[in-house]
Amino acid sequence: MNTVSSQAKVSSEILFWVLNTETRNVASMVEVCQFAGSSRRLVVVLSTYPGPGHTISDESISKAEYEDLQNGMDTVHDLIERQGIPVFTNLEVALSCTSKVLKENLCIEELGLKDQAQPVRLAHIQIGDKLIRLREGFDTLDTARSGKLSLAEIKMAFRIHVHRDLSPLDLQAICSSHGVNAPLTDLPLDQIYIKFDEFCSLVSEYKTKVRENKNRDSILSKTVHFFTSLVSPVTRAATWVSNIALSTRTRTFSASNMGRRGSAVRDVYLGGATASSWREQVAIPLLKKSGLTFYNPAVCSSRRLIPIEASAMDNSRVLLFAILGDSRCLGAMCQASYLIGLGCNVVLCVQHIQPGARIAGENLSKLAIKDYNRGRSYLSDYANREGIPIFEDIKEALECVIQKCKSTK
Repeated sequence: MNTVSSQAKVSSEILFWVLNTETRNVASMVEVCQFAGSSRRLVVVLSTYPGPGHTISDESISKAEYEDLQNGMDTVHDLIERQGIPVFTNLEVALSCTSKVLKENLCIEELGLKDQAQPVRLAHIQIGDKLIRLREGFDTLDTARSGKLSLAEIKMAFRIHVHRDLSPLDLQAICSSHGVNAPLTDLPLDQIYIKFDEFCSLVSEYKTKVRENKNRDSILSKTVHFFTSLVSPVTRAATWVSNIALSTRTRTFSASNMGRRGSAVRDVYLGGATASSWREQVAIPLLKKSGLTFYNPAVCSSRRLIPIEASAMDNSRVLLFAILGDSRCLGAMCQASYLIGLGCNVVLCVQHIQPGARIAGENLSKLAIKDYNRGRSYLSDYANREGIPIFEDIKEALECVIQKCKSTK
C-alpha cells in the first residue's frame, strides 16, 4: 500500500468512497468494509451493476460474475448499514452531505431525508435484532434462569458481543457503581450480579464511547455512572426484548447449521467459499471429532447478510473464512475484513487464484484474476497488521481454529 495514501486515510476526518460499475472494485470493497468495521466516518456512494454482459475494461462479464460482483456491492451496503450509516447512490447528494457534516461537525448517522440521505433500511428491525442477540447470549450463560449474571460471567458475555475484554479498571468502575470499592486484585467478581438491562447499557455505553473517543482502552472506566447515563428508551427497549425473548428463547437450527442444539453460542462460524465441499469433507468432520459446535452458512440460500446469519457471526467464538482459489469469494472477503475491523476472533485461509483458473466452469481473464487477487492481497496485508492468523492450507487453518476454541473453554 502506498505510504502517503495510507497516512492520508489514517488522518482524514471523513473517508469518501465511490464504487461505480466501471471496475470490479474488489480491493476497494474489502477496504471500505475494513473502515466500516473500524467505526471510521464513512461516506460511500454505491452503484448497481447493470447485469450480465456489462463491460468492464473491454471485457463482458458473465451471469455468474455479475451475481458475484453485485453480491459484493450488496454485502458492502449491508455491513455499512449495520453501523447505522446511510449509503448513497447519488454523487452530488453525497458531496453535499459531506460538506454539511464537516461544516456542522455532525455524525454521518445524523443525516436524514431533509439532506436527501437514504434512511438506513429496516433500522428499527436492526436495533431489535441486536437486542435479541444480546438477550440470547445473556440467557446462554444464565443457566439457572435467575435473570442475572455474576460479573465474572458478564466478562465472558461482553467478550462475545463486543469482541473486547473488560479491563481491570472497567471492572473496578462497575464494582464501584454497585457500592463496592476494592483494590483491583480483590474485586469480588462472583459476588456482584448484573441484570439484562444493565448489560445492555454496558454494551451500548462502550460502543458509544468508542465512536466518540476512538480509543478502545478502558473506555468504560472514564464514565463512573455508565449504568445511569443512557437515555431511558434503551432501557425500555431492553425490557421489551426481555419480555418477548422469554417466549422465543430457543431458536431451532438444523443439525447441519449448528452442530448440536441447546445454545445460541457456537464455537465456530464456517464462512467463505460456497462452491467447493471443504465444509462437508474437511471442516465439519474435524470439528465434530473435536466436540466443537459450528454454524454452516452454506445451507442458507440468501445472498444478503440476513439477521440470522449476522446473529450467527456475533454468537460464534471463532470465525473461519476460507477464501479459496476456486471461488471469487468477494462477499466473504468483505465480511472477513469488516469483522477484523470490529476486533473479532478471525482465522483466515487465503488462496490466490492461479493463472488459467476456471470458476463455475468459466475461464477467468488475466485482468479478472489480477483484480480478485488484489483483493486477497489487501485482506492478507490488513490481517497481518492486525495479528490475524492466515494460512494457505484449509486443514492448517482448522487446526488453528480448534486450538483457539480449546484454549478459551
